[in-house]
Amino acid sequence: MKKNFTLPLAAFVLSLLFTSIECKAQQPQATTYTYKVFQAPNKNFGYDIFQNGKIVYHEFASMEQPENINGTKTSGLSKLNGTNASVHTKENLALVKSAHAEKAALLAIEKMKRKELPVLSRDEIKIIIAQ
Repeated sequence: MKKNFTLPLAAFVLSLLFTSIECKAQQPQATTYTYKVFQAPNKNFGYDIFQNGKIVYHEFASMEQPENINGTKTSGLSKLNGTNASVHTKENLALVKSAHAEKAALLAIEKMKRKELPVLSRDEIKIIIAQ
């Protein structure tokens, strides 16, 4: 009687073992995000975002160049035209520091984790630059 009971029990244990191995192989891999900051020839910074080692998003270094951070160009124009300097001032939304690009990449990754597009709004970029 022991022989008849041992064989089905061994078959059952083996089937459980193979089922658990198969289930582990089918489980999805945890998603990991990484980024790499780069400097473009125009001295601005951009970044690439990788998902599980594959590039999924590339943010170009902005082509917007600041007119002049201390405002001397703008103030010269305002003197010639007799207008307010703020009329001629362009918003500088370029990532001119590596630290800004890193913060932008991290924010874009957070958006991707929430299943949102990684594109940053003008307001989000303004906040990053102001920090």
